[in-house]
Amino acid sequence: MHTHPQSYRHEQGKANAAQAIRLLAQLGVAILAREEAEGGWARPDWLAQVVGHSRAMLFAHLAGLARKGVMPVLVSEDALWVVSDEPNPLTAVTGLVAAPHRWRGYTSGYEVSLPLSSDVKAVFRSATSPDQVMRILDGLVGGGET
Repeated sequence: MHTHPQSYRHEQGKANAAQAIRLLAQLGVAILAREEAEGGWARPDWLAQVVGHSRAMLFAHLAGLARKGVMPVLVSEDALWVVSDEPNPLTAVTGLVAAPHRWRGYTSGYEVSLPLSSDVKAVFRSATSPDQVMRILDGLVGGGET
């Protein structure tokens, strides 16, 4: 949906599909920790491995970005926000969006840049959680999908 937006033009449909995909991924991982009697696979070690691997990969990627001089201002699950002088979100961080493999790497959640305005700075100063910051930033940019 993100790599071919011209094929998926219905905004509510895209939002619904993205939410369903996220929910399926979360439920798929959660079933690993559920006891067998509750319909799960009773493999909490797999859950720990999947979650741990995901976090380790994200940390390694963030460390690589930091070595390039890019420091994300917000990280929430598998999404991140960066501040850049480049107004085009697709080129704001060299190599971040342009992944060599179709199903790997990041996509831009916003079609337009979100200027570092006083409103945006106020969000970072006053919000109580990353999720709250994320929702407010999405609202400021016009409901972009992160």
